[in-house]
Amino acid sequence: MSSVSGNGAVAIANDCSSNCLLFLCRSPPTDLEIVTFTTFQNIGGMIMLYDTKLCGKRIQLLRKQKKLTQLQLAMRVNSTDKHIGGIEQGVRSASIDLLVEIAQEFHVSLDYLILGKTEIEKAELMLELDRLSQQIDRLRKML
Repeated sequence: MSSVSGNGAVAIANDCSSNCLLFLCRSPPTDLEIVTFTTFQNIGGMIMLYDTKLCGKRIQLLRKQKKLTQLQLAMRVNSTDKHIGGIEQGVRSASIDLLVEIAQEFHVSLDYLILGKTEIEKAELMLELDRLSQQIDRLRKML
């Protein structure tokens, strides 16, 4: 497989060890290439992880907390119980449209469904980012 050229290409690599798709995005994206995971790591892009098994487990947990069957959830989000079951087991991937419907049904964010991030985690990260930014500003003034 080929590596990404410097012309703003986008690459997708499949990390088979964790069932995650990895994306390399360079701005502006003008091309799409599929590369080996090693090549992907070597060309150094931004890595975004979507773990279908963990996403499915979060959906299953939310469904069980609401005491819904897979069929009941499927009917509410315009899907089938077989598809919901596959998503929960991590053997099927949900479309972005279906993830939006599921997030709305359970009143959670897409960040939570896809990445497992909660609002508290995001708030803590923002506070840490602000603290580091202030630290950088102080260091710049010292120069």
